[in-house]
Amino acid sequence: MGDVGEMTAVGHDMDEWVTLCEDLPVFPLPDLAMLPGSLLPLHVFEARYQDLVAHCLVHGGAIGVGTLRPGYGEDYEGSPAIHEEVGVGQIVSHEPTEDGRCNIIIRAMGSAIVHGEHPQTQRFRRFECRWVETDRKGSARAIQRLRLLLVQLGSTSPRAAKEVGRMMEMEGLTMVDLLAGQVLSTASERRRYLRMGRVLDRVAWMESRLAAYLVSETPSLES
Repeated sequence: MGDVGEMTAVGHDMDEWVTLCEDLPVFPLPDLAMLPGSLLPLHVFEARYQDLVAHCLVHGGAIGVGTLRPGYGEDYEGSPAIHEEVGVGQIVSHEPTEDGRCNIIIRAMGSAIVHGEHPQTQRFRRFECRWVETDRKGSARAIQRLRLLLVQLGSTSPRAAKEVGRMMEMEGLTMVDLLAGQVLSTASERRRYLRMGRVLDRVAWMESRLAAYLVSETPSLES
């Protein structure tokens, strides 16, 4: 992909992510929240965000993606307010274009909560964030129950069967996060998910959403 092309993720460990989030460059976007495990393609054209991307590439590719609060247009050229939930990821692909812009792909690695903003010394903004640690305790059985619901979902259509088959091959948490990306359609729902460190909480929410969908798709005995 272009002159730089596909890049290999650095593979920061947990302690490194905690440290990186203390001074995190954040790319704010309207009506978008980046969930763990997803890939986010972006076309970067504003000069300040080209600077942000260049900074991130020099410092290991770590980047935050935030959601602009309503009314951001009034201060868009300045420092519009963002929601405190931030998706955290790495730039894994960077393709410069002839006009000085670039296309990037961000691989979402986790999430963080904004606790403050650093003084702005560059054209882009950097935030003090707290990495949301993943707590897998007691989640194995819950994930297995979720897999059983997915099997039921796969029986509803050939398209669902194909997608479910792909998800069933994944590691448990990866599957849960991918499912969230499919099920949660609004930025507010996705921001709520970004706050969830306990895998049990994530699974419980996905179970309730799948169960509700399956009930709605089940023909009534009276029909």
